[in-house]
Amino acid sequence: MIAGKHRSPVVRVAMIAGVIFVTILIFAVSALLIFADSLANVVIGPRITEAFVEAFPGSSIRVGDTRFSLLQNRLTIDSVTLQAVDGTVSGTIGKVSVEGVAWISLLLRGEAVPEDAADVVGEVGNVRLYDAASRNIIHCERLNVSVPDSELVADALVIRPPAGDEHFFEGSPYRSTRYRLSIPQCRVTGLACLALLTGGRYSARSVDIEHPVLDVLINKDKPSTPDANRPDMPGDMLQSMKGVLLVDALRIDNGELIYSERWAVGGDQARISFDSMQIHAKGIASRAAHDAVIEVEAQLRLANAGTMNVHMLIPINAPGLSLSYTGSLSGMDLGGFNSFLEVSDQMRIKSGVLGGVIFDVSVSSGRAGGSVRGTYKGLKLASIDKQTGSESGLSNGVISFLANNLTIRRNNLPDSSGSMKTGEVKYTIAPDDTFVQVVWYSLRTGIRDVVGF
Repeated sequence: MIAGKHRSPVVRVAMIAGVIFVTILIFAVSALLIFADSLANVVIGPRITEAFVEAFPGSSIRVGDTRFSLLQNRLTIDSVTLQAVDGTVSGTIGKVSVEGVAWISLLLRGEAVPEDAADVVGEVGNVRLYDAASRNIIHCERLNVSVPDSELVADALVIRPPAGDEHFFEGSPYRSTRYRLSIPQCRVTGLACLALLTGGRYSARSVDIEHPVLDVLINKDKPSTPDANRPDMPGDMLQSMKGVLLVDALRIDNGELIYSERWAVGGDQARISFDSMQIHAKGIASRAAHDAVIEVEAQLRLANAGTMNVHMLIPINAPGLSLSYTGSLSGMDLGGFNSFLEVSDQMRIKSGVLGGVIFDVSVSSGRAGGSVRGTYKGLKLASIDKQTGSESGLSNGVISFLANNLTIRRNNLPDSSGSMKTGEVKYTIAPDDTFVQVVWYSLRTGIRDVVGF
């Protein structure tokens, strides 16, 4: 007897059904493999558009060709173009690649939940956005996120105006601050990715920024805005956030800050640099206890000549701008300040050696106070021509003589007479002062008080 000839009807029906099911499954899988791109364009692309418009009413988005690889579980979008109806934000995004979405669970459920992205790994290339409020372009060459690793990495991040300085300053009849920020790499670890997807909570264990360069320029050839609102300070920005931000530690490695001011269109710029910056900040939070503070430790090179150490406390919930900072500056050649003084004051330091400086500054209710104690010797100044930078001429000679013999303190050293001068920090914050200006201007008043100019 040949096995199988007398199987029961139930078994035969089951076998037939099995063959039909396998045939349909093979056909379906083949169809998905062959027509996955078409299905992605018809189904997934429009759904992305709908979800974006729902999340950001009044905005538009255009999604390019969408492809889906079933074997690799990878969704790829060639390009994305987006724009807010009011024109505040617009931009483009290059290739987007997402792997690891739990598509079957998502399709069976009919709606997305954060757990569907638990294994997601994504890459976004060539992000380019324009923010009309700040008049800046935000560009990121590559953005990678890994939900399983709780990590986000941004490569070649740049924030800058779309054109040159003059074009930027022409955009306002009043004084403006131009920023150019370049970050080769920013790495966020311990990122709560699933909480980020649901919105409202942004938390990370650490943010590490490598070799950032921040270039700041203020055009003092224009008046301050009459009704200027004070620029957002760190506490203001945290308190204004709708969601919850928590960052245990922020580290900046080998950063550079270039601060400049100018008094004429196309004219020379007073410039001071802060190099080799190592910064560690902790306690960054938008929702914190009443007395919570952001604590910052920094070490840097001032004008690439003296080593400065700073310890700063920034209260998160204090009204207005409030902060305190203490620190020291090592010995250096005082000529390192000429890049700023020659333009800002038409004065050149001919000689002088700084022994060291200790400072203690507090800012509260729109005023800065504190003290600066420093030792130096052999300070000699020369008045220079505003246009040529020359020290020659009768008027320059007279000003130099008066400054060196009647105005400035040429030496500030401890001696038995107790004549060593301690400088008083005394600065009233202007409505349009930025955070960098508040810190620098406050400290500068104490230095000027010591020297006498």
